[in-house]
Amino acid sequence: MSVSSCLSSTRVCFIITLNMILVIIGLAIMGATSFYGMAVSKEFAPNIYIGLSTGFVTFFFSLLLVCGSYRSRCYLLTYNFIMILLCLAETIFVSMYFINDTRDIIKKILDFPDNYYTFIEENSTLILIVGGCIVGVQFLAVIMAGIHASELKKTPSDTPLLPTNDVQEHRMTYAERAREKYNLDKYRD
Repeated sequence: MSVSSCLSSTRVCFIITLNMILVIIGLAIMGATSFYGMAVSKEFAPNIYIGLSTGFVTFFFSLLLVCGSYRSRCYLLTYNFIMILLCLAETIFVSMYFINDTRDIIKKILDFPDNYYTFIEENSTLILIVGGCIVGVQFLAVIMAGIHASELKKTPSDTPLLPTNDVQEHRMTYAERAREKYNLDKYRD
C-alpha cells in the first residue's frame, strides 16, 4: 500500500464521517422545524419552508455522499457548489440577525412568538457557537470533498458508480497463444 492510497482512503473516511454528522444535523433541522410548525405555528409560514429546505438539502446531499457518491468527480463538484451556497446563505442570515439594523426585517420573516425571541436574545452566544459549528462542519466537508474531487479522474457519464460483476476477458500473451496453437502443453510434464 502506497502513501498516496493511504492518504486517499483516510480522506474518504474523513469525508464520510463529516457527512454522517451533516446527515444527523439535516435531520435535526428538519425535525426542529417540523416541531415548530406543528406545535407552535399550526400553519405553514415561509419560515417553515426555509427551515425544511435547509435541513433537506443538508440531509439529502450528505446522504448521497455517504452512500458512495464520493467516487464521482461530477457529483463532488455539484455537492461543493450547493453546499457553498447553503453555507453562505446560513452565515449571512445569522449574521444579519445579530446586526441591529436588520433585526426587525429578519424578525418579520421568521414570524416567531415573542418567547422565542427572548430565548434567542438570552442564549445568543450559545446559538452563535452551535451555528458556527454547523457551518464549520459544512465548510470542512466542502474543502475535503474539493480536495478529493481534484484527485479523481474525469469519468464518462455512462460509467456506473458501483462496481459491476462483469468478468473481463483474459487477454492471451504471445507464449500462451503459441502453446495453444502448437499444442506445446503436452511437452511440459
